[in-house]
Amino acid sequence: LFLDFALSQLRLAFAMAVLLVALNARWRAVSACLVLGASFIHSAAPLFIGMFLVVKWVERYGQDWPLHRLLLVAGATCLVLIFLLAFGRDALLLALGDRRAFAYTDSYGRASIMYVLFWIGVLFMQVVAGRDYLRRPDNLYAAMNVFLFVGLTFAGTYGSRFVAAAFPLVAASLLNLPPENRNLVLPVFIAFQVVQFLYWFAIVY
Repeated sequence: LFLDFALSQLRLAFAMAVLLVALNARWRAVSACLVLGASFIHSAAPLFIGMFLVVKWVERYGQDWPLHRLLLVAGATCLVLIFLLAFGRDALLLALGDRRAFAYTDSYGRASIMYVLFWIGVLFMQVVAGRDYLRRPDNLYAAMNVFLFVGLTFAGTYGSRFVAAAFPLVAASLLNLPPENRNLVLPVFIAFQVVQFLYWFAIVY
């Protein structure tokens, strides 16, 4: 997944790199310029920026929220994006004059249900980790990207780029899991990645 992202989606990879630099920029003017630039590099950048703004809003105003309210806000945000990408993407791209309209029609780039089962397990472990875990912005952002991938897969469209783009954050979020969750997820996660590398290099089929 990560190799495919790095080797075949260079514009989005570059946009994400620019956004990460913007996140750590010392001056707001520089950060704003980088965010604007990333938005022109790839059309998916505003989606990542939007989720980030929701996460920062939760960090600022939702520290005392119960778990169900936190999940409602994050889940509703992802469901809106899933609906937009699954059913309104081509209309939006046509309106923008983007040549990729209808490029992901049918099953192009779509992950299988069997493949996404692992990520459903990751998302489940993130949710059951509880409120304190999800109140951390990096953990919540990672979980939202996983949810977006899972939801888009079930909606029958291409969504693996969201997990790929957020892959470092997703991996870090697993290290932040409570010990009882982390000790179960990490070995499975490592084994899953090993199998993916073997498959990518055509060592196993």
